[in-house]
Amino acid sequence: MVLDVGLGGSFTTRTGYTPATGEVAAGQLTRRTGGEEHEIGAGVRLKGGTEGLSFHPAHPLGAATVDHPIAVEAAYTPDPTQNPSATILSIGGGIWFRHRTATELEYGFAGFKATVKAPEPGREHTVALAYQPTATGATLHAYLNGIELPPVTSAEGRAPKYVDTIGVGNDAHPFDKGIKALISRAVATPFTAAFTPHLSPGQIGTPAPNEGPLPIGDLEPGWRLPVSAQEDPAALVAKAAMLRPTQRQYDWQRLEQTAFLHFGVNTFTGQEWGHGDEDPDLFQPTALDTDQWARELKAAGFRLAILTVKHHDGFVLYPSRYTGHTVVASSWRGGKGDVLRAFTDSAREHGLKVGVYISPADENSYAQGVYANGSPRSPRQIPTRVEADTRPPTTTKTYEATDYGAYMLNQLHEVLTEYGQVDEVWFDGSLGRIPPGKTEKYDFDSWYALIRDLAPQATIAVAGPDVRWVGNEGGLARENEWSPIPIRLTGEAHIDYAALPNAPDPGSRTALATAAATHLQWWPAEVDVSIRPGWFYHPDQRPKTVDQLMDIYLTSVGRNAVLLLNIPPDKEGKLPAADVARLREWQARLTREFPVNLATDATPTDPTANQAIDGNQDTSWKVTGPLQITLPTPREIDKLVLAEDIRHGQQVESAVVEVRHADGTWHQIATAGTIGYKRILTLPKPVTAQEFRLRITAHRAQPYLTHFALYRTTPGHEPT
Repeated sequence: MVLDVGLGGSFTTRTGYTPATGEVAAGQLTRRTGGEEHEIGAGVRLKGGTEGLSFHPAHPLGAATVDHPIAVEAAYTPDPTQNPSATILSIGGGIWFRHRTATELEYGFAGFKATVKAPEPGREHTVALAYQPTATGATLHAYLNGIELPPVTSAEGRAPKYVDTIGVGNDAHPFDKGIKALISRAVATPFTAAFTPHLSPGQIGTPAPNEGPLPIGDLEPGWRLPVSAQEDPAALVAKAAMLRPTQRQYDWQRLEQTAFLHFGVNTFTGQEWGHGDEDPDLFQPTALDTDQWARELKAAGFRLAILTVKHHDGFVLYPSRYTGHTVVASSWRGGKGDVLRAFTDSAREHGLKVGVYISPADENSYAQGVYANGSPRSPRQIPTRVEADTRPPTTTKTYEATDYGAYMLNQLHEVLTEYGQVDEVWFDGSLGRIPPGKTEKYDFDSWYALIRDLAPQATIAVAGPDVRWVGNEGGLARENEWSPIPIRLTGEAHIDYAALPNAPDPGSRTALATAAATHLQWWPAEVDVSIRPGWFYHPDQRPKTVDQLMDIYLTSVGRNAVLLLNIPPDKEGKLPAADVARLREWQARLTREFPVNLATDATPTDPTANQAIDGNQDTSWKVTGPLQITLPTPREIDKLVLAEDIRHGQQVESAVVEVRHADGTWHQIATAGTIGYKRILTLPKPVTAQEFRLRITAHRAQPYLTHFALYRTTPGHEPT
């Protein structure tokens, strides 16, 4: 460290500074005019103009250019009004962090620059510049309140050095760009490896400990991190930037389209939620064809299908040992039917992953005195042997559960051990329609533990730790859908939203700062919606139009979520002909809307950025500046697809896409807030260009881009 002062010392002459105990100044720190007001214990107050602080390090910055890696930082409280070019930091006169206007900051060097919204006046903020020369140029990393901004890179030369001076609160050369602010801390240091800021708001006044940019201790990136009500907003953002998906969550997100199959006694009664007292013999599919289900779903682009093994009425689609309310009680197939077996066999035959929905609510179990019977939690041996149990002896495991919780554990054990690999277990939080005062407190902790024991690869959704409900059943994710989400853990395994599930903004900086959260978690959104008005088949209902399905796709998969589309089998046990036709029409429409990625033929200005346009999801580009590409010839496009490599977290907060016109100027054609796993942008009208540029204009930490794609819809028409 060559400079680290909280300005607790004194200016013993007109301009010279004597450091306080613990401060470092390996060089000369001076006031510019002598009129700068030194407020002991607070800092130095500047009134703009020629006022400011200058630091002359003991060693030169370079020859004609800044030739050594150096970082400078400052903590400051800006006044409400600022003159253009009012400078916060300057290195050698050719590197700067300054006001472009009163509401916009600019940072850069040698004509290479970027902008960011100015922080709120009247509050303390931190800024940092980390300049790193390369063989042919340099990269400038900038930070605002501990959060890294898009770096500025030159491959055509380093920053000019006019003087061996670092300016704080003014330029280093000339001296007429002073900021109106209180400067409360200044730091300068050379560095050799990756730079980490020392300063964070609320930590000013004494030399900074070397614990990192923010008070987040020794935390490592993970899928869940603890937070407290006392944490600085910037620390919360830094923790959100450290969140990463688990392998389960990452694999699930890559599915993009999943299917739901609501099928059971309700199919034959016309109800959406049965009462549990229906005669099992009502279940009489006349031509069950699970191969047709799997074949059509696979052709429509689905990669996983979830079957309602048990809905709220409690009727079970396989011969469970633990209830008589199953397909065995129906005369269908002589009491030997097993829909789950047929479904899992067909799904795997056609290349679909398998999901199961086992409703926590159970009206039949309530009628049998098992659900909500007031039984206490106690150790239960799972699986529980029953009379005439033909299973070979197996190892049991103990879980804490109520009577009903044990019933669910035994059913989960059957499904997860006797039907092959299961890739998703889907729960909701529905409660049974039972008398007031009767409740069943679900043993989610034990259920989750058993799933992890028996199917560690299975995603648990949406009342589960892996996937959250988006908050509506209309097929609509938020315009800016975050996967890092504030949550509340109350000592039980079940996760509570820190905000309501349908809150319009659950993951932004504002949401992070205002949520009453105990943790931040990677908790991506699933968008569930039915192709028909109801979830079960009703002969008088019709499927959604192709236009409606396209809108759902764009507002779910196209907004960093996974689509879960329900297609209910009919009384025959087949997907209805109208629904199949609509799925085929929709798939044809998707093929036309996204025919060929034109960007794969482009040439990026930065050769390393080819990993963002090669169409390979497994590779990504570490964003070092704007992504600029040139097509072989001008092409017309009407859609863009952007994607972050979420293995490095979700970092982008805003982005701009531009095209270059014939006169050489760049013109904006699209903007986005969040990107996440996938963001689809539809242009108001087609645009023709040869050169395209993507600029990340705000982000939380270093972004990685895995996809920048350009599309033009192929002419055609599908019935709607």
